Amino acid sequence: MKNKLIWMLLAALGFATACSDGKGSEEPPCEYGTPWVTFSVKGKVTNAAGEPVKGIDVGMEHDNHDYGTFTTDENGEFAIEQGSAFGINTKRKEILVFTDIDGEENGLYETQEVEVSFVRNEDIPSGNWYNGDYAATEDVEVVLREKTAVEE
Repeated sequence: MKNKLIWMLLAALGFATACSDGKGSEEPPCEYGTPWVTFSVKGKVTNAAGEPVKGIDVGMEHDNHDYGTFTTDENGEFAIEQGSAFGINTKRKEILVFTDIDGEENGLYETQEVEVSFVRNEDIPSGNWYNGDYAATEDVEVVLREKTAVEE
């Protein structure tokens, strides 16, 4: 057991000394951690009459990771600006889920999913574990469908 611990310690020290700051050195950069990106998307949610709908949850899921939920404001607008360890750059498309959770307060609407395309902002450099900045290719405009029957 003691020999195993010594070998693990030596291996860790060897790895730790085999990296550099990655700036002009021929040594590989130190890259401890998890790759991550920043991303943003914004848009507006309306009903069939073109009126803004507030209080709609806007969620985005990627590979079974929930990025959190954002809610539309009184103008029906939302904005998501996040950093994430789960890089959207691998797919460049994500699904936004719009869910009415406030009951009859502003009408009853069906849950809708919208596919959003992202593009990398080449003006913001990436490096080491930072995989870059991504933004939706366009603002998302969603017209919610009213529920025809109350689900129990």
